[in-house]
Amino acid sequence: MTVSGDNGSFVEIAPWHWQALDALGAAQTWTALAMFVTFLVTRYDLGDVVPRCWWTHGALVEELTALWAAWTAAYVDPHASADAPILWHERFAASRARIAEWDRLGCAQRGHRDSTPTDWAHEAEAFDAFVRADIRSRSVAGRLHAATEEDQPC
Repeated sequence: MTVSGDNGSFVEIAPWHWQALDALGAAQTWTALAMFVTFLVTRYDLGDVVPRCWWTHGALVEELTALWAAWTAAYVDPHASADAPILWHERFAASRARIAEWDRLGCAQRGHRDSTPTDWAHEAEAFDAFVRADIRSRSVAGRLHAATEEDQPC
């Protein structure tokens, strides 16, 4: 898929880069991802792991998209190594644990529940002050370390 970059040029992106997809790309990606998730849940009997409402939870969409991308690389790419499928299964095991974490509302077991948006905002001023202090302390520590090395006998 090709999208317009910041400087007006066109760049190639993966179909799973959700933030960069236009309407057509998103429609195609949603369709392909839904097919993959249906295959995944059916093939691996994950009805009690993957919530039926997976598409309404951003973290689950990202996790399942990553699984789909890795599965595609392992099973569709004719140049994939012979151990690519077993490596995918190892990653899949870790992913199932993350899916359970992402489903903290229990949608897989009890049906869909809307999450309550967290009132979270980046505290830019506090962050900037922290970074400035950290940089200052590193400069002092760096000078102290350099001075200590100079004092060492050869």
